Amino acid sequence: MIFGDKLYYQSLKKLVAFDRKGLIQAFDYIDSHRHRGYFVGYVKYEAKDIFLGKDIVLKEPLLYFEHFAKSRPFPLKKNIWNAFYPHLKPQIDFYVYKDKIVSIKEAIAKGDTYQTNFTYPIDIFTHCDEESVFYSILNNQDTPYKAFITNEFESILSFSPELFFEITSKGANHSIIARPMKGTIQRGADQEEDLKNKAFLKNDIKNQSENVMIVDLLRNDLSKIALKGSVEVSKLFEIQTHPTLHQMISEITAEIPKDISLYNIFNSLFPCGSITGAPKIKTMEIISKLETKDRGIYCGAIGVIDKVGMRFSVPIRTLYKKCKHKTYTLNVGGGIVWDSKTSEEWDETKLKSLFIYPKIDFCLVETMRVQDLKIIDFSLHLKRLRRAADYFGFKFDDSLQALKPQKDGILRILSDKNGHTSKIYSEWLLPASNKIILSNEFLDNRNDFLYYKTTYRPWYEKSMQKITEGMIFDEVFYNQNGELTEGARSNLVLEIDGNLFTPPIECGLLGGIYREKLLAQHMCVEKILRLSDLKQADKIYCINSVRGMTLVEVQK
Repeated sequence: MIFGDKLYYQSLKKLVAFDRKGLIQAFDYIDSHRHRGYFVGYVKYEAKDIFLGKDIVLKEPLLYFEHFAKSRPFPLKKNIWNAFYPHLKPQIDFYVYKDKIVSIKEAIAKGDTYQTNFTYPIDIFTHCDEESVFYSILNNQDTPYKAFITNEFESILSFSPELFFEITSKGANHSIIARPMKGTIQRGADQEEDLKNKAFLKNDIKNQSENVMIVDLLRNDLSKIALKGSVEVSKLFEIQTHPTLHQMISEITAEIPKDISLYNIFNSLFPCGSITGAPKIKTMEIISKLETKDRGIYCGAIGVIDKVGMRFSVPIRTLYKKCKHKTYTLNVGGGIVWDSKTSEEWDETKLKSLFIYPKIDFCLVETMRVQDLKIIDFSLHLKRLRRAADYFGFKFDDSLQALKPQKDGILRILSDKNGHTSKIYSEWLLPASNKIILSNEFLDNRNDFLYYKTTYRPWYEKSMQKITEGMIFDEVFYNQNGELTEGARSNLVLEIDGNLFTPPIECGLLGGIYREKLLAQHMCVEKILRLSDLKQADKIYCINSVRGMTLVEVQK
């Protein structure tokens, strides 16, 4: 289990709670055993109801902690290349969001709330495994309160930059620090714009007023457990910079009794006011009516407890997935006040999701054969290009449907994220070789880029160089399970006992246009093919839309 800059290992005990009784028992156990090792885990947002005196029971854990004997520094792995590029689908659209903001402003007008932190979930689909997702995002944006937690119930990948609270020993008492985060602006396109945005955020009255509301709320929460006269605001309106945005933070400190229980700490502080709004209890009631899905770990608390203190984050920037489910959930949101502008708040929520994307530029690609000034299978190419644009969140150039090629040969279309396209023509030439070779390295099929045609293909660069130099027709790859996938520029078809077989897309390959046609015409069927099948095949074909079906043989 990972939290912050430490990896915790050698598990001694698991504490899991689904209701009030279980949560209290878990907190009591931690209080009694924290002198040895480390307790690492989380409390979900819905636990707030327990601290409000309600009896609730969840099917998933309200609380999960593991007691570890040891810890060591967590080394950050660098990616050789990026395999993670997910598809994001918000569970609400702008018009639903707009209606929610109207409801919040009606509540503000009645005096029920001054600021409400409204959030919504985004579904995230990826082919990548959990560890690849975690390290990919971490390479983009390392944060002090990162967490990687997997258990029999769920997986949590958190990249939170926000400290909920930290408690450390200080003489006869404990000191506590809280750093609420409220106020956001995007990074600038260049250094000048970036500094301008940062200065605007620091001095903007709206963001300052939102921030100070939460500072006052946390001062009030801390005063419930603090020694008299010890609560202080040590920092106000400081700006913290991250790869995709700037955020405003403040800091409140206090001293608390050394013998205070974990339950009393959470009873007074949980959940963090920065993700509820003010006044806290009434605003949480408003949130429960507006948000149709449980927040879960999002906006709860993730942290570590040991003999010298404890540290908890507010789990924003956090991906969550139930065990055996394929789709992650990422929640985003922001504080809504009377003068909030709906379109700006909506854009800010989208900005807060950008941290998950790798920092790479690439284009979508379609390579087509032009004969008699007509593009062969043009409608199928456009359909695939549109599908890729939808997956990656790129704009699609609808004017392509009226494209008239200028000459015969090979036409390559490149489309960037803004929908701008370029067209490159080249001469169609006979291949210099009909030989194929087998790659010495496998490709992991848990790679989002393998399933779409883009300019980002670092794993095929050496192969394409060999093809360009006329050394081979193609280089054939296989996945981590020993299953054949594709060539660097073509799909693979094997003829075995008079039947044609091609690997299923799930093995980790691009759904080629010519492949799609063969399957639709029932000339070929999908089948998992292994290295032994390649050696025993009666005939081997490399297929693509530019060259059709090319008979090849393995180079000796």
